[in-house]
Amino acid sequence: MIASANGDFRKLQANTQLSGLLGRTADVILPKGVHKTCRVESPTLDLVVELKAGVHDECVVIHNTADAVDNILNEQRYRVERRYRCRETGNIRIKLEMH
Repeated sequence: MIASANGDFRKLQANTQLSGLLGRTADVILPKGVHKTCRVESPTLDLVVELKAGVHDECVVIHNTADAVDNILNEQRYRVERRYRCRETGNIRIKLEMH
């Protein structure tokens, strides 16, 4: 499936109407009465490519949507691949980052 949504990955994950694309979440009660938000469904989108308006030579690729959402819910960073395209040569440079 190919889908388009406005906003970056974290904003999409926080958007209750669109967050199902990344895997529906729900508040659960863990042992000892601890409340936590967990992902309760698999994402519709396995991979996300994040583009920014007006930026034509750069994108961010999130290869594992489920892991990224789980990390956000656990207040941890998630791994992304930032891709840059050289306008003169067309060569692609890839940089791994934590978001």
